[in-house]
Amino acid sequence: MTLQPTTSGPKSWRRILVRTLGILLLLVLGIYLSRNFWIKTVRAYYLGRVTLASEELGRNLPAVDEVEILALGGEVAECTPDSFSPDLGPPVGTISRRSVRGAEAAQLASVWRGIDFDRHYAALCFSPYYALRFRHQGRLVLETAVCWHCSTYTLPAGVFGHVEYGFDSKGTEAQTLLAALTQLCPHPPTSK
Repeated sequence: MTLQPTTSGPKSWRRILVRTLGILLLLVLGIYLSRNFWIKTVRAYYLGRVTLASEELGRNLPAVDEVEILALGGEVAECTPDSFSPDLGPPVGTISRRSVRGAEAAQLASVWRGIDFDRHYAALCFSPYYALRFRHQGRLVLETAVCWHCSTYTLPAGVFGHVEYGFDSKGTEAQTLLAALTQLCPHPPTSK
């Protein structure tokens, strides 16, 4: 068996270039013609991932032994030491904070799990009143900012970062949570 030397003249390079460009053109044309399919597929993946995240961190929230409660109010400059960045808007000032542990934390987590979470509850204002950090053995399980005005809270959704999702803010469990947070970490009275 003898190897034939290959000639890499202008014709062979031209042929390779034409084939490569032809394949790329067909690929781009195929993606363009099927763009609605790809848009719908990415949208379905996104909605599915967000719904799964709301189930995993809502009614199926893992065991919790500490909850840090942050009472939020007012916009502050970025990187201010006592601010909370909800990841979806400007940093918010932290008015006060309190951590609860043990049975008290488990009770708050139980109330959280009982809230009705659904994207259809969410509105648009998103002015978070409280931020919550649920921890188990020092490991952060969920960090969320919650707005009772528009029935929206934030949750991590994998590659999509943090997203806003809805909850029934008028429901018994959400009102119970708000009352408990208000008692544990109240906002200062507003002057009128």
